[in-house]
Amino acid sequence: MKFDADAMKKAEGLIATFDYQRRKRGEFQYEIKTLAKENIAKLALERAERFIQEMAKVIGRLN
Repeated sequence: MKFDADAMKKAEGLIATFDYQRRKRGEFQYEIKTLAKENIAKLALERAERFIQEMAKVIGRLN
């Protein structure tokens, strides 16, 4: 399947956001000094939900 430039740019942005969230989760999980803030946690959840929605669209196009 071939994706256009806009789809590729959107995918790259989603992957970058996913990677950022993965690293931040690791920092929080393993560094006791990091304090959880509700707004940061909500933003992470929103980004995860958006990532899942976009990946479901991509998977739907591949099937």
